[in-house]
Amino acid sequence: MKGSTIGPLNVPPNGVFGEGIITDTSLPGTILEIIPNLPLVNGRHQLRASARASGKDRAQLVLLEDNAQGGNVTTAYVAGTYGRYYIPTPGEELNVLVEVPGTGTGSHGGVQQGEFLINDTSGHLTPETGSPESTPWQALENVADVNPPVAQLTWCRYNG
Repeated sequence: MKGSTIGPLNVPPNGVFGEGIITDTSLPGTILEIIPNLPLVNGRHQLRASARASGKDRAQLVLLEDNAQGGNVTTAYVAGTYGRYYIPTPGEELNVLVEVPGTGTGSHGGVQQGEFLINDTSGHLTPETGSPESTPWQALENVADVNPPVAQLTWCRYNG
């Protein structure tokens, strides 16, 4: 992890800040999605950890810290509360949650800097596997393999 915030770490930021209602207990650095077919709450979309995998193209809404309620990068959101996110532009760097795929033995070897990452089904990033349609993120630091697998805030660049 670089610095002490999710980001954006580039100054000035070029992406878009947004806000919505977080419907789960996601940690900052999680990739979010708008929940289809749910009504707006006070004019804001309802959001959850992205459940779409395989590197399919979609907006990358990165959940930011809950500064308004005293949260930091390790404080999970309370379901049903207001939250902020950031949609990066290509070249921007953020701290996002990366999970090394586990085999239960701690033998994967981790993630190496420069490795390309895709979304998994829990709103985290993971190394590409096979032939994804898009690898929008790149690790800028090494991530150790831990057993059991747990998502770790990792310095990454959004490539678009």
